[in-house]
Formats: sequence, C-alpha cells, structure tokens
Amino acid sequence: MKAAAGGFWILSCSLIIMAGIFLTALPDHLRLGVRTAVRFHQELEDASARESELETELQEIQNAMTAKHRIAGMVATGRESLFEAAARFRDLDENRPSFNRTGFRSLLGGSDDERHCRQVLRYVGDWLEEHQPGKLDAVMDRLEAELRQCLERGGPLFLR
Repeated sequence: MKAAAGGFWILSCSLIIMAGIFLTALPDHLRLGVRTAVRFHQELEDASARESELETELQEIQNAMTAKHRIAGMVATGRESLFEAAARFRDLDENRPSFNRTGFRSLLGGSDDERHCRQVLRYVGDWLEEHQPGKLDAVMDRLEAELRQCLERGGPLFLR
C-alpha cells in the first residue's frame, strides 16, 4: 500500500513539473495567466447574460408584431378604426422597454401619432396581401383618405 501511495506521489509531482516546463516553454502570447482566465470567465458570463437579455427582447418584439398583425386584421375587416389601431400600436410600443424611439421617429410623419397611423397602414397592407388581396386597393384607399382628411383639418393628430 505504501509503495502505491509513493508511486502516486511521484507521478503527481512529475505531472506538475512537466506542466510547469510546458507552460514556461510556451510563447508569451499563448500563456494563460490567472488574470486572463478570470477576465475570460467574466466575459463569458457577461455574454451569457447579454444573450438572455437579447432573447427576452426578441420575444417582446415577436409578441408586439403578432399583436399588431392581429390588430391590422381587425382594421382591414372594419372591426376597428385606423385611429383606434394606431393608439393600440402606440401602447404596444411604449410598453416595450426595447422600443427604438429614435428609429421610429425617423419614419415619415409629422408626429408620433401620425407615424403610428402610417405603421398601421403598412401592417394592414401586409395583412390584406396575405389574406384578402382582392380588397387591398379599396381598403388602403379608404384608410389613407381617412388619415389625409384628419391631417388636412390642420393641427396635430392626437390619438386617445
């Protein structure tokens, strides 16, 4: 038993010495110091946390897009008005922490409310192309006329 323990001790020491020789023989740029290992570990943890945040953000965006598509269908079939839908789009966007307000404000429109109306028009057009392409022109002409009439009355557009 003593011989086995002594052999294990000698083998362990030999491995440690060989590892030390190997590590010191490596070029400087291949050596992995403790600080570097700790930094890599922290970067890995940070990347993992960021991945989780991005997955949550993606789910929020997908949920909002699904809701907007459903709302667009209601507008396209006359069950909801353009302005009611735009208010609901606004609420969906404002309740989403990842909403890109700067990018949204770069869209065509004199106000955020008008931009939401135009966003509804795009979604309705997409919904009609997919579900009722024969009604696309008539419905879009009607909705665009509603928005145009509201804007021509002057003053800003306010959604409820």
